[in-house]
Amino acid sequence: PLFLEGPIIHGFGRGSRLLGFPTANLDAEKYENGPIIHTLPVGVYDGFCTVFFPEATNLSAASSSDLPESQRESMREHCGTVFKMAMSIGYNPQFNNTLKTAEVHILHKFPCDFYGFYLRVIVLDFLRPMTSFKSLQELKDAIKGDVDKATTALDLPEKKTWGDHPFLINAHIPPVVLQVKTQ
Repeated sequence: PLFLEGPIIHGFGRGSRLLGFPTANLDAEKYENGPIIHTLPVGVYDGFCTVFFPEATNLSAASSSDLPESQRESMREHCGTVFKMAMSIGYNPQFNNTLKTAEVHILHKFPCDFYGFYLRVIVLDFLRPMTSFKSLQELKDAIKGDVDKATTALDLPEKKTWGDHPFLINAHIPPVVLQVKTQ
């Protein structure tokens, strides 16, 4: 497994608006010099993740007090909860991207955006390589298939235990900001 973490940043805005699969984006550029991300095959992966209030990690000058009260309250019950995820790492050939992205689709419906919150991810399985599709509908269908595969795989007993990993549960485990960790 891979352990990734960092603040959630703005992406291209296509996940929610264009595709119907919102993503929490990590800054993949920060990982480019890491040996794992650099050699990791671009593609779609599954795993588990947790969103934390920025100040919970003691890593950032950001604070949830910088966010609107309604957003803080909306996110309170979701922060610190472990969720399944499907994640794309790569260049999104459908859109001819030249910038590598790390986009996490959390398999949960959130009440609001949470840019600036802190995300921890355990990447477990490679689902498929990235490819370009003939249409946006084909891409949406493939993403739906990825979500279905991730949901099924992460329900297996040998995968479920990763959802209890201290890295995801305890925001105060000393992390290395925007580094790749392997176990």
